[in-house]
Amino acid sequence: MRDQELGWIDNVAQLILFEDRMIPVKFDLNRRRKAVGLGEVAMSSADWRRVQADYTGFVSQVINELQAETLPSQSCLRYVSFDLVSRRTPRVPPTRTGNKTRRGKPLGILIDQLSSRDIKNSWDAQIASSYLVYSATRRYLWRHLLFKHQRCISSAAKHLWWHMEGEKTGAFCPVALAFLRWRMYWEACGVPRYLLAPMRKDPYGLITWYAAHAPVCPAGWTPEAEHWVANHVLGRSCFGSFREYLDLAMKDAKRDAVEWHSKALTGVFESYWAVTGCDSPSRPVRIYQQSGVPFDCSGILASIQSNPSHRAEHAARLAKICR
Repeated sequence: MRDQELGWIDNVAQLILFEDRMIPVKFDLNRRRKAVGLGEVAMSSADWRRVQADYTGFVSQVINELQAETLPSQSCLRYVSFDLVSRRTPRVPPTRTGNKTRRGKPLGILIDQLSSRDIKNSWDAQIASSYLVYSATRRYLWRHLLFKHQRCISSAAKHLWWHMEGEKTGAFCPVALAFLRWRMYWEACGVPRYLLAPMRKDPYGLITWYAAHAPVCPAGWTPEAEHWVANHVLGRSCFGSFREYLDLAMKDAKRDAVEWHSKALTGVFESYWAVTGCDSPSRPVRIYQQSGVPFDCSGILASIQSNPSHRAEHAARLAKICR
């Protein structure tokens, strides 16, 4: 085997060994915290695609931080920085309004009789709440970060009318490529052109994330607290996944080739998390998250031109892509 493969196997083995060592440590920590009314601790699982030092450093730091609350000793010194967010006051789940529609006009595509409003009204509170987080992130990207490339995104989505999973095409505007693939991932939509039309089905990518990656909170928490924790982690995942798709698009632009795979993400910009607390005013919910994960894309976006020559080159590259 090559050195890269051997390194990957060693990385996974180290993650498994560390997880095994942490089982009794986490059990004892939760036992002592429950005895003094501090609340249990839930942590994200290790990602085998990432370097094991990211996970071991974060988990060790969080455990040391929480153990200091139950032991009458000096507080531990931090050797890994992390972000801490507390839910101080109860929050009401965000309500949906009936006048929310997607930006952009339909392209005359034949769609199902079921409207976007009917689909959204069928969701439960968890999916409705998480969709608001995703749509707010999408709106922020569109209006504040990618506004100079909106014409590139719209033209690319209109041109790519077929199912792209498994396709190999030439590259075009990296911003348009990153945003389209980001939306296709979260909405589980294989046809970019449908992204400009009213919603036809549930966002299964978002539902899959909620089922597989959302934090499992300790027993006894209110649904509002669980939604707050899940939405906080989801927001960082949305920004992290877009940053990774943008990096992939920049690499694809250099080699002028795009391989359309829905599972291209490696999670390199994801942040590990841990939650604790009793969901009460005296013991509020707390989220520990790995800091130092670079979500900011402004530097990369500033290096990409958005002048008429860029749009002309983008249109020429799109014209070469055909089914």
